[in-house]
Amino acid sequence: MFGLFWPAPLGVDLGTGSVKVIGLNGKKISLAAFMDIPSSDWEEEALLINRLKNFFKEINIDGKDSKEHIQR
Repeated sequence: MFGLFWPAPLGVDLGTGSVKVIGLNGKKISLAAFMDIPSSDWEEEALLINRLKNFFKEINIDGKDSKEHIQR
């Protein structure tokens, strides 16, 4: 497991977020995106999931390769 973090790509607003490589399996790489959003700025869950989907699209991960989950 890597302990690699980097900021979100330009133009992608995750608040103060980062991405961590959480596992390597053959050619598959698992990524976790962490968004640090103050509770006062929480949006509807659907909007947060859409923001996360846009982030993964920005780094060319979408469709069946992309899974989004919001944990409050």
